[in-house]
Amino acid sequence: MGVIVYYSEISGQKEVKKRQQRVMMILESKSIPYEPIDITDPARENEKDFMLKNAKTKGDAKYVLAPQIFNDEVYCGDFDDFELANENDELESFLKCPKAQNNNIKVANGTSRESSADAEAKVEAPVQNDASDAPAPAASETPAAEESAPATTEEAKEAEPEAGAEGKEADE
Repeated sequence: MGVIVYYSEISGQKEVKKRQQRVMMILESKSIPYEPIDITDPARENEKDFMLKNAKTKGDAKYVLAPQIFNDEVYCGDFDDFELANENDELESFLKCPKAQNNNIKVANGTSRESSADAEAKVEAPVQNDASDAPAPAASETPAAEESAPATTEEAKEAEPEAGAEGKEADE
């Protein structure tokens, strides 16, 4: 089976929801397959009981909070443990699984990821053309055409006095 994330779909605490989303986002971004189990689903009552029985509480807490992470039936930890392992680049060790080697891994929630090396290999190097290979620019694209033709009638009016002033300077 592999990595299992026990979460609560109907948690009333925003912080719990953010933590659950973060765990799943990180697992997906690292292409680590996992199975999300919603402990609020009545059909998953057995899985919920297993999580409550095997997860460990922290400090003075009476209950464990979602998300809880397991590898099959082996308890890995809660969000804080997961976050610490991720920050220390020890996530695979924390999850008790080898580093993901597959190029395109299908995770239990239906998304798939490909390795960054494969994604980079698909990007082709840009083709550089010689000046002789490049098509000649259209007349409207040349800089001279842009400078000689004013875009608006106001620009045309402004350009006329300048032309007249240049002509007078040239005569003197």
